[in-house]
Amino acid sequence: MSTTIEAPLVTPDELLKLDDGILYELVDGQLVEKHMGVEASEVATVLTELLSAFNRKNKVGHVYTETTIMCFPKYPDRIRRPDICLVKAGRFPNKRSPKGHILIAPDLAIEIVSPHDSYYEVEAKASEYLEAGITEVWLINPDLKRLTVKKQGEGDIVVSKGSVFYSKLLSGFSLPLNELFETLE
Repeated sequence: MSTTIEAPLVTPDELLKLDDGILYELVDGQLVEKHMGVEASEVATVLTELLSAFNRKNKVGHVYTETTIMCFPKYPDRIRRPDICLVKAGRFPNKRSPKGHILIAPDLAIEIVSPHDSYYEVEAKASEYLEAGITEVWLINPDLKRLTVKKQGEGDIVVSKGSVFYSKLLSGFSLPLNELFETLE
């Protein structure tokens, strides 16, 4: 006979205090470890550099990596940690980044598919983001060298290696997929 031990529920404040070097998300009070492979991390680094350079030049807002967002009205004990997110300028109270979790829906959330991610989980997370009010979600698949852009009420835009993606959300930003994936070759 096996015994199931239920893990204790964790609050959003307790999540901020965890200091064990592991990145977690909070799903209905349960800690879920967020894994990121080296390849996905490399793609995230390149994309963060591109977005940050664009942001410094154009003052679009705030670019974050692996930060926690708590913007799911139906699920108060849900905290996600997109690989990268962006909040446009002027949206935070007092025009400052919060000290804890981001409590508003970012304008952009980016997830980079890692070896341990299932397609279903990544798609479900993208749906959660859109339902929470995130304007645009980018799913990047390093294996397929492909970017899928999701927007509320619109069909997916799929951009493959060799193409350039021009973001309407970030006017003037272009993402050459060859540059994004060149470190993987």
